[in-house]
Amino acid sequence: MDACPTPPPRPLSGTLDLGGVIRERPEDFLVEEIPLYEPEGAGEHLMLFVEKRLLTTEEAASRLARALDVPEREVGFGGLKDRRAVTRQWFSVEGVPPERARGLVLDGLRVLAAERHGNKLKRGHLAANRFRIRIRRCRPDRIESAPDLLQRLAAEGLPNGFGPQRFGTRRDNHLLGAALVRDDPQAFLEILCTPRPEVEQERIMQGREALGAGDFKAALRLFPRRMALEWHLARALMARPEDLHHAVRTIPSRVRSLLVSAWQSEIFNRVLQARLGTLTTLLPGDVAVKLSNGACFLVEDPAAEAERVERREILPTGPLPGEKMLRAAGEAAALEDPVLLAAGHEPGWVSSLLPRKAFRGARRPLAIHVSSPRAEVEDPGTLVLEFTLPRGAFATALLAAFGVLEAPPPGVTGR
Repeated sequence: MDACPTPPPRPLSGTLDLGGVIRERPEDFLVEEIPLYEPEGAGEHLMLFVEKRLLTTEEAASRLARALDVPEREVGFGGLKDRRAVTRQWFSVEGVPPERARGLVLDGLRVLAAERHGNKLKRGHLAANRFRIRIRRCRPDRIESAPDLLQRLAAEGLPNGFGPQRFGTRRDNHLLGAALVRDDPQAFLEILCTPRPEVEQERIMQGREALGAGDFKAALRLFPRRMALEWHLARALMARPEDLHHAVRTIPSRVRSLLVSAWQSEIFNRVLQARLGTLTTLLPGDVAVKLSNGACFLVEDPAAEAERVERREILPTGPLPGEKMLRAAGEAAALEDPVLLAAGHEPGWVSSLLPRKAFRGARRPLAIHVSSPRAEVEDPGTLVLEFTLPRGAFATALLAAFGVLEAPPPGVTGR
């Protein structure tokens, strides 16, 4: 698998090399979650609509848990939101009266609303995300074409690629995930100990070198506590230096699942690149998804299903490989299988390094239907884009069509 992850593929129908930068300020990247359902107004759980700034979703959940005196594992949320942004999303807690949470202001977040509900909010319980993104320092000679491109993408569909945030600041999460799938703890450690001078501070790179050399005490002194993966390995190897397999296998399940997901995302992006000419065209043997409920089925007669694609009821999908993934056949498989084979995917392969239920696999629509598009040129060098994407879609997939690819911020470390 290539060291650099595949960027979100750009549509063949037309793109715009706009240049520009995003997230120059957190307020330049606004995201608001559109919930799958509204609070019922009764029940043991409390739904919180929270605005956060420069926080990950997990950091916000942790702060809410401490402030409301509930276990962190009991704080529910529907999806992960960007850190370098201002985002509004729903959380849930159990057994907390609404008056304790309403108007709560903490460092980096505030509670905008609190209403009772009957159940805990779980991952995937959201309908869509609404974005408002300001792109600064655009090329003035091309910015006037941006509104037309946005409308065309909304009409034709957008490649549903995974954005760079899926692969981590070091852009190697997919490589770590591949090592887990291959049951190769030595490769995992070697990847983790490879310095990345383009995104890491000298102290962090020294910590990686110490970890690779077996100086685990030095590694712990050099790594900040926020680098949970590196800390776990250093501590586990200090206790059992000869048991690297145990050290990797006991990495928290959430972290291992994230890394496997990055490996799946890289494979999907590669298949998507091969399908750019048929994003919304069913091929013989395609696996299609019903957009109303996520159910997948094998397409035997593409012509018979074409009208449902036109009505935006179904779409062809690409693979997120795993044990339970529905495989394509025929012409569609001829495009997918070489990518799966090159990535080392073998049906039925079970790795002892994978967390339980982390390798079931799934299918993902090849295209995104962009809704409520709006583009405004604020000045000759600044463009504001507004649009809504279904859950699971990345705004960076749309920005790629405008030639705006986000780079890691200088000096940032960690995953």
